[in-house]
Amino acid sequence: MKHLQNLLLTLTFMALHNFGFAWGFAGHKISGAIAAKYITPAAKDSLAVYLGGVSMSETAAWMETVRADKTYDYLKPFHYVNVEKGKEYDTSSHGNIISELNIVMDELRNRAKYSKEHTATNLRILFDLVGDLHQPLNVGYPADRGGNNVAVTFLNRPSNLHRVWHYDIIEQYGISYESSLGKITGMPQKKLEALKPIDFIAWMNESRELLPQVYDFSNPKIDAAYCNKNKPVIEKQLAISGYRLAEILNEVFAK
Repeated sequence: MKHLQNLLLTLTFMALHNFGFAWGFAGHKISGAIAAKYITPAAKDSLAVYLGGVSMSETAAWMETVRADKTYDYLKPFHYVNVEKGKEYDTSSHGNIISELNIVMDELRNRAKYSKEHTATNLRILFDLVGDLHQPLNVGYPADRGGNNVAVTFLNRPSNLHRVWHYDIIEQYGISYESSLGKITGMPQKKLEALKPIDFIAWMNESRELLPQVYDFSNPKIDAAYCNKNKPVIEKQLAISGYRLAEILNEVFAK
């Protein structure tokens, strides 16, 4: 019985360890819902053309829903980029979140050259990756695969550091659309304006500035104090990602 319990615990940890990327369904849906609050009528009308009746909240989680479909395996490297601690992003690199966002943005701005279906896919990718870019461990360190290789206990349950940010705190501590939206609505206008310029590398670097706080725990234990400290950080990052996604869509569909 003891052996079986240990085996089940190991298998559970392995499943958690390989859970995936970024914010998870709940986080992406929050980001998409916040973006929906800030888009212009023109952007809203254009999205209806390309996405049909699918909400922005659901669209933002599309890349999460297709991860089990091997047809979309080519998307997996686009969720993240690993940069060595103290180093800068190599702008000549390809096949990562920054390079893919640049490609998607270029094609959306020149969408007349592409089919409606291609543009719809680009929008789904954009929704997800803007959210991902604001998750610090999606722009983390290669040595531990953005925290995926950092085994921890989350409130005495097996997990890994990436999953803690990807899923655990959001679900366990009830992070919601309302709690995240408050981080934007409470911002002074000057700070909101500073969020608007579209600069993926700058956004990546902002997220990386949070990494010292992400790793500030007594290994391997993630306790309530850590979660309470970082819950507002996650809420703010989700809110900013939604606000910035809206700004991108407003620019793309301005004319």
